[in-house]
Amino acid sequence: LENLLQENDFYFSPTDDFVGPAAIVRGVFDSDELIELAVKIIVGHCDNKEDVKIEYTQYPTQNKKTIISFSLEREKIEKLRI
Repeated sequence: LENLLQENDFYFSPTDDFVGPAAIVRGVFDSDELIELAVKIIVGHCDNKEDVKIEYTQYPTQNKKTIISFSLEREKIEKLRI
């Protein structure tokens, strides 16, 4: 998945303590609210649904940040699907 990263993409993944998907997000992320939404969607697909640590970085930087979050409700995730 990391091979698909393009400049300014955000790469999200659970820390080693948690099982769940990694994700690439493209586009303009001009607020912390959008980052938090992406994290909650990712946590929704993790084995644990709360207190999950997600690391993220904006490519090509290697400055990782970590957010501890909970899952977005399943109904809200479904409404956001394409």
